[in-house]
Amino acid sequence: MISQLKKFGREMRVGIPFVWLGLLIGLSFIQNTVHAKVGGEDFIIDLMDGAGKMVFNSLNKMEIYMSIIFALTFIFAIPRAKVFWSFLIVVILLIVQSIRFLPNVDGYWLESFKMIIKGKSSFEFWYYLFEFIKSIFLVMIGFFAMKEIR
Repeated sequence: MISQLKKFGREMRVGIPFVWLGLLIGLSFIQNTVHAKVGGEDFIIDLMDGAGKMVFNSLNKMEIYMSIIFALTFIFAIPRAKVFWSFLIVVILLIVQSIRFLPNVDGYWLESFKMIIKGKSSFEFWYYLFEFIKSIFLVMIGFFAMKEIR
């Protein structure tokens, strides 16, 4: 029974990072805007039409849930140091994003059209930089966890 729980914990550690990564990338692309140039005129199309705030908050909640589920796998089997430290970095990035970015979401979405016309905002830059770093670490966690199964 205990060996089956350890195996379950290790297998979950492989799947969770890749599911998390898929949701992260998919939802990040959904909340983007489309820039088009037709006949010398610039057009900005907001794919979410004001629902970006909802997507941003949903993504953050989903990431918190995924991190909790992943942390629960530590109960079944103690992870290797690489998996643990990589996961800790992802959690730290998630906490910083939640504290730093979530309070600014309202202002960001209200001003988004002005920022798009002026250029990319620092808010958007840091948000996508954190998402990129988290994506790299999630892939690393998945591959490190695969080595645990062998």
